[in-house]
Amino acid sequence: GKRVVRNVLISMGRKNGKTSLIAALVLAHLVGPESGPRQQIYSAANDKDQAAVIYRACEAMVLADPDLSALVTCVPSTKRLVCVWNGSFYKALSADAKTKHGLNPAVWIYDELAQSAKRDLYDTLVSSQGAQEEPLGIVISTQARDPRSLMSELVEDARKVINGQVDDPTLAAFLFEVPKDADPFDESLWPLANPALGDFLSLADMRAAAEKAKRLPSQQSMFRNLRLNQQVDGVDHIIGAQEWLACGAAVNREALAGRPCFGGLDLSAKRDLTALVLAFPGDDGVLSIMTWCWTPAHDLGERAQRDRAPYDVWVRDGHLIAVPGKAVDYGYVAQEIGRLAAEFDIKAIAYDDWNMHHMVRAMNEHGVRHYVDGQDEAEAGAIRFLRWRQGFKTMSPALEQTELAVVEGRVAHAGHPVLTWAASNAVAVADAAGNRKIAKDKARSRIDPFVAMTMAIGAAALEPAETPEEGSIWDELAKGG
Repeated sequence: GKRVVRNVLISMGRKNGKTSLIAALVLAHLVGPESGPRQQIYSAANDKDQAAVIYRACEAMVLADPDLSALVTCVPSTKRLVCVWNGSFYKALSADAKTKHGLNPAVWIYDELAQSAKRDLYDTLVSSQGAQEEPLGIVISTQARDPRSLMSELVEDARKVINGQVDDPTLAAFLFEVPKDADPFDESLWPLANPALGDFLSLADMRAAAEKAKRLPSQQSMFRNLRLNQQVDGVDHIIGAQEWLACGAAVNREALAGRPCFGGLDLSAKRDLTALVLAFPGDDGVLSIMTWCWTPAHDLGERAQRDRAPYDVWVRDGHLIAVPGKAVDYGYVAQEIGRLAAEFDIKAIAYDDWNMHHMVRAMNEHGVRHYVDGQDEAEAGAIRFLRWRQGFKTMSPALEQTELAVVEGRVAHAGHPVLTWAASNAVAVADAAGNRKIAKDKARSRIDPFVAMTMAIGAAALEPAETPEEGSIWDELAKGG
């Protein structure tokens, strides 16, 4: 008469209604046929935003039904549902919460465990059920990219149970996936990973995602992971060598004088590269790219060996500027920006926060007039700086604009060797929603010029005359988030 299954693993492709399923399971155990007296029920998410999404799905179901509304009280401030008549409650937890001690869950449900950077919350939930007579833990997630992750560990164990290699009646596993050796663009196989396909998951939406993966090869692994629920490599090489070389057309600097352009500025740590890239949108849709790179002159040969890059040759040929000392003096960069502002019509320069306060000081010292959008009062004739965070929400659209421009041959980068080297090193990682960002910690070597180019092209894609829509990437930039 006791519950046999104590652990459940459900893995399927994205957009198959995992959040609604979690909400239904929460209510089934709070006030439905699986309810019991004084039960603690938790949903687990990797951040506060996702925890709020799950809570709101539960709340919406309660408020949509008079019978549920009579039984359950919603407490949005703490993301709780309280059932007074049986003393049970539900709470949405996030992995970034400060404390998770004192839990005693009868049931917990973890959403998108594959995207969890740490296993703390999972371990806490599992270890907190010791006092429960019939505990139940449910993981609902796409597969992880990293074969060493906790989710991959659970999937591997589930495979053994499904295949009969291990006898464990306490585990119920449901893996919806397309085989890794199958053609990812064979539509007849897509339902294997997407049980909702043709119901509330649109076939047209799947086709659009597949076409995008075909057009942008670097996104194929993301399509296979998120849509086909396959375990694939965790990083995507952003730019293909052939596509990049095809964009190596020369850039006529004199012809660009006075033309509008947009910049990207990636400042260095002590001994890295500092890079400035200007992107000039052309009437023919081609973005002309001009690149400046600085590095400390100290230990140049040693760093060239370490990074396996011909820094000395690039300095000799004028592609890399060696600044005296052990670190890049931003005064050199500030003065160059001032000269470029006099030569070109710089509409905005996107920048990362790293060391920017030193750059601001250098510009003030050298009389380079500037203001930070959304922070300082706009000043006519001054250079507009646009804060560009490096997270998924801000970098994903800029990265896609950059990749599309290269793949479609709408970039002319003049074969700049430092930028070319950086492009070959750049890789991207994706979050659960499919947003991507450049991963500096996974790059093969320096990528600063490519990051600067991505920000420049992203800034060029902005429409300053339009009012940002609520919740859009531009609204995020305006808030500095």
